[in-house]
Amino acid sequence: MSPFSKSLYLVLGALVLSSAVVLAAKKLGLSGPAVVETEVENFRDSPNGEKLGTLVEGVEIKQLERDGKWVRFRLEGWIWGPSLQDFEVEEEKVEEEVREPPSLPLQDNLPEIKRFVNDGYGVFYGLFLDEIAQRLVVRFRVRDVDREGLELRQMAVQCKVFEILAAEVEFIHLRVETNRPDGSGQVGVEIAETAAEKLRLVADDAAVDEWKKYTRISMDGGETWNE
Repeated sequence: MSPFSKSLYLVLGALVLSSAVVLAAKKLGLSGPAVVETEVENFRDSPNGEKLGTLVEGVEIKQLERDGKWVRFRLEGWIWGPSLQDFEVEEEKVEEEVREPPSLPLQDNLPEIKRFVNDGYGVFYGLFLDEIAQRLVVRFRVRDVDREGLELRQMAVQCKVFEILAAEVEFIHLRVETNRPDGSGQVGVEIAETAAEKLRLVADDAAVDEWKKYTRISMDGGETWNE
């Protein structure tokens, strides 16, 4: 082999190797953790493969590999062992594990609140207590209503949650977080917050105008308030 041919062979080999590295990098396309933004998304055993389950909005995953528009991921977490098939409790921990967990008002009443929201007010997203701010927060998504329709839903859900939890959970404010009335935006961009003591003054058949007298409303995620 002539020196020229040998040099050409080495150059071509380097170009092929460089191209392979670039293609591999493009396929990986990794940029660290990613967060699910849609309400519910399926995950599968391969691109366009068999469905294995679903992920909900807000779940964070670790990206491992990309193939076109598909992302292979890893998700770590904990699951209650007795919910798994063939799960066996270790003998030395039997007494501890079979103990009933303490009853928590939010957990106990969550199904009723979720049903109430889903039956006519939107799609339930969550309920939690900010113990530091002593604020109870209920989140749900609405679809294509006008401003008055949104406020009616905010008021109804607030009053129902207050009715269910006021005697069981200690909180100062009750906040409702939704998306925009036309169905756009993230849940949390529209906020209605009322002091618990003021909610006691709102009658079951109250008009929106009466409720708004006691309620702080924000249309930009809490940046500004219409009080």
